[in-house]
Amino acid sequence: MLRLLGLGVVAVLLVGVGGCSAQSDGEAFYLEARVSVAVDRPGGEVLGEVYGPTETGVRWWYRDDTHFRHEYYDPSAMFEWGPRTNVAGGDVAVFYDPRLDSYSQRSLDELGGASLYPSFSAIFGPLPFETVDSFIEDWRTRVERIERVGTDEILGHRVDVYEYGPTSGASSGGAASRSGVGRFYIDPEAMIILRHTVDGGEMGPSFDAEVTVFEPDPASDKGLFDSDPPASAVRVGDNADSCPDVSSAFLAFPIPAGWTFEGSGGTSRSQNCPQWEVFAGYSRADDRMAIVQHAIPPSGLPDVRRDAQPVLGLGVEAYHLTAPDLERLVVVREGILVEIAARGATLDEMTVIAMSAE
Repeated sequence: MLRLLGLGVVAVLLVGVGGCSAQSDGEAFYLEARVSVAVDRPGGEVLGEVYGPTETGVRWWYRDDTHFRHEYYDPSAMFEWGPRTNVAGGDVAVFYDPRLDSYSQRSLDELGGASLYPSFSAIFGPLPFETVDSFIEDWRTRVERIERVGTDEILGHRVDVYEYGPTSGASSGGAASRSGVGRFYIDPEAMIILRHTVDGGEMGPSFDAEVTVFEPDPASDKGLFDSDPPASAVRVGDNADSCPDVSSAFLAFPIPAGWTFEGSGGTSRSQNCPQWEVFAGYSRADDRMAIVQHAIPPSGLPDVRRDAQPVLGLGVEAYHLTAPDLERLVVVREGILVEIAARGATLDEMTVIAMSAE
């Protein structure tokens, strides 16, 4: 049984700090960050080998504890969905996902202090404590060890590096083993975590979250903290069992000739909701391939990314993109967006596979 140590405790950490705001002095700020996460989900190993780590870009505006905005964007997306947003402009926070054209809304009182921070296991940005020492001492209660191991420089800031561990553990037959190392890169003068990394080893997930832009007291556009979602968006309710309006009638793909099935999985709002995305992984000697299906929301598809090339003659909307050592093909069939990504397969081969679904 796998058990994560030090991950998934961010909500507890931020709620239980005596009501601290995102910055102890309450100053407004804007930051950008990149978060890279190794694929860690059942059936997703081949996806990790095909796509590499999952990359997410983050933009975060903070004015005060009731006015903040998070934007999450996928730089590898084939279509211009736009960012997922979490916006508070008063008493409530509204999370909108353009991939589903749906939103949820909850009161800030209900969410507590954790809602101020982007929703990652990684912690970055202004410290949620009055001092660095109090943050380290709190973290010390959650892990076996944490210690200062040196200094570094990020964005021109001198940072202290704190190492902690283990980050994950497993037990089998009564025997327990633990592994993984995490590191915080903290600017003690500005009271900011500029980087947070975890190397989970063989037993746990790994990630690298680093702040790439930090601006204190930025100018903000009018409407930045307007939390109203687009008029087309469907509210999915305040509880996890309320489901977005998406189709789950995915296409059935036969196992491609010469390839070996390696695993599959999917994504849904909760275990009681239909999946809005499914994926399967395949191998062939040193080649790797993934087939990902995404339910298209009622509002339809956005524009395709500018560097994608149209594929003609298939009778369906289709696009192709070549990246280093990676071929990607997307086709739109029967209300489903299908992407085939492969290392080692040709575009012609991928096209045959894309049109083979029943």
